[in-house]
Amino acid sequence: MIDMCMSAVPNIKSGQIQTLTNRIIVEGTNFGLPTNPMAFWDEASTLKQDYPMSNTIPLVRWGEVHSMAFSNLTTVPNRSGKNDTVYYGKGGHSCLLQPKFKTGLIYDKLYISWWYRNNQDPSSEGDSNKFIRIWDEYSGYGTRISWTHMHLTCANGTYWNSWTKYGKINAWNHHEFYADLANDRVIATLNGKTMFNVTCSKDSAQAGRPIFVRLIGFDNGSDHYKNMTTALDSVFIGNSAKRLVLAHVPTFGQIELSEVVPIDEWNSNRIVARWIEGVLDWTKPIYAYVVDENGNFNSQGYLLSVVSENVISSNDNGGILRNCTNCESSGNNMQSFVCLRTFAILMIIIFIFQ
Repeated sequence: MIDMCMSAVPNIKSGQIQTLTNRIIVEGTNFGLPTNPMAFWDEASTLKQDYPMSNTIPLVRWGEVHSMAFSNLTTVPNRSGKNDTVYYGKGGHSCLLQPKFKTGLIYDKLYISWWYRNNQDPSSEGDSNKFIRIWDEYSGYGTRISWTHMHLTCANGTYWNSWTKYGKINAWNHHEFYADLANDRVIATLNGKTMFNVTCSKDSAQAGRPIFVRLIGFDNGSDHYKNMTTALDSVFIGNSAKRLVLAHVPTFGQIELSEVVPIDEWNSNRIVARWIEGVLDWTKPIYAYVVDENGNFNSQGYLLSVVSENVISSNDNGGILRNCTNCESSGNNMQSFVCLRTFAILMIIIFIFQ
């Protein structure tokens, strides 16, 4: 039994970040079922690119938006430190509601990662203030799970823990929430620290209804927190615990700030994902962690290499080697030779056809 469990742990054997294409490729074994877990991905900056003249968030990715808009570049800093758009709102009801994605992808398991920034202690004016609500019935009378500033509530009970234990005001905070109602389990983490690992069950009267994210953000439910600001960004929703996690620390247990990256391909031995501008810096060591659908993960991170591919593009001179950054002096003489040989061949072709 021990050997079987150990063999099921994801094992990364190679991995790289490709800087020209912003791709992340990780290869190894035991990555889980060969299906992409990602049901939904949303970055405010990419949606803003599609609607550059609008400050209003179009209902393309979300079913409803309450008291939120695109930020201007001076309203709130992006967690990357760059002037990128995020979702931003003011008041006690700043939320994104009911993300849109293909039906049938999620039933009783749902993982969500998102980034949240506020300017005020979320307990400073009282009440029960929700960061996320999970429902399965649109009137709210079925399964109801809420994570608030002071507790997590569901039909099984009320579990207490204060957001301010690990949350930071006027800073970006990484929220993660995993509902595995097939096994009556909900886990919520904040900045890499477990806030809740508790028993929650699906309402048996709603057996035919899948769970969904009713809202994320800050929902006061009353008329307080008029000066509270809320910023949201980089929302990942998956249909299991499966995800690719990147961090600057070499062991999973050390993680505080990490990025859960959008997935393009997921096979049992290969993952292709997208690099995003966030809290990580690829000029510093970046370690990869694969989490499978059962929550197994490699406890020791795999140090990713950072490469820029050789790109050949045509121009008025008939074609030149546009990028050969891997040819820089780095002790890799063979790589330099290949780049120089490619350049020489191109120059010969240009000379022949002039």
